[in-house]
Amino acid sequence: MVRPVPSTPAATVSVALTTCNGAKYLREQLASHVAQTLLPCEIVVSDDCSTDASVSIVEAFARQSPVPVRLIRNPTRLGYSENFLATIARCRGDFIALSDQDDVWTPDKLAICLEAMRASEAALTMHSAAVVDGDLNVIGELRQFGAGRKAVLPPLAIDPLPLMAYGLTLVFRRRLLQLVDCAARPHSASFPEQLMSHDEWIFLLASIFGTIAIVPDRLVLYRQHGANVYGEASAPGSGVQRWRQISLAGYERRLAFLSEVASVLEQHGPRLEGRDRWLAKQGARRYMRLASHMQRRLAMHRARGAQRRMARFAGMVLHGAYLPRALGLKSMLKDFLAIVRNPVGNSEN
Repeated sequence: MVRPVPSTPAATVSVALTTCNGAKYLREQLASHVAQTLLPCEIVVSDDCSTDASVSIVEAFARQSPVPVRLIRNPTRLGYSENFLATIARCRGDFIALSDQDDVWTPDKLAICLEAMRASEAALTMHSAAVVDGDLNVIGELRQFGAGRKAVLPPLAIDPLPLMAYGLTLVFRRRLLQLVDCAARPHSASFPEQLMSHDEWIFLLASIFGTIAIVPDRLVLYRQHGANVYGEASAPGSGVQRWRQISLAGYERRLAFLSEVASVLEQHGPRLEGRDRWLAKQGARRYMRLASHMQRRLAMHRARGAQRRMARFAGMVLHGAYLPRALGLKSMLKDFLAIVRNPVGNSEN
């Protein structure tokens, strides 16, 4: 299992920062790293072929920084997630904090996160973030798993659909990414043509192999300025309309994701030792069981006629498909309403 934090002050934190044409806000982010009450042991910056002043800003900062700065310039563009994974691989600290190029950290971010991990022996901690505009005016709060609450979650306790966690809110043990090769990570449930993003992958590993500590504090100013790689935006339609909508294509993507995670754990679990191997085995079983439930769900919605669909629905209830650690009660109500609203079936609704 992921090991506890040493009870000595020797535990170190690396900052993994990626840049790509981020000169406009980069100075503020770098300044917030060295304004921490608990200083990182290093700042590792990987530039992904910037054509603006990003590299020169980092070089100038490194000359006067109280923290060692290592700058890597990629010869060819890796892309957002691959660049982060490459940067993480170069970090030397016991813990790693992910940093985008355009946000601002509060001074106590690292101190609060490490204290939460020490208290709970967590593999990963995540916190809330204030959403701000280009001038750092607060315009909202980041919507992600666990936002606004305090909790400690044991291994395999998190619903994997969806795994909603933003990298800018994560601090994790470097050892996590040594358990399973990043190249073996599954495809995304949301974007099946892509492998899981770096932050989804890290959060997935932590949810299987370690405890996750959630702190409610807003420890990052998450800047939205119109040029973000990813942004915080509301989906079209009301929450009720989105909740009631059935998407067979979406369920197919989820089924593929669950099956692929189970396969990865089955393949890599035997290479692990002790509790890590046991958790990989338990994780594979859980994801296979969820995939089986999702397969039944697809078959139910594809069946023609309300009677057949209701019979399949009843079978899913009897098989425990809607228990809290399976598809959940909301899915049960959603499926029931879909049968009532669309008695013919076999459609995307």
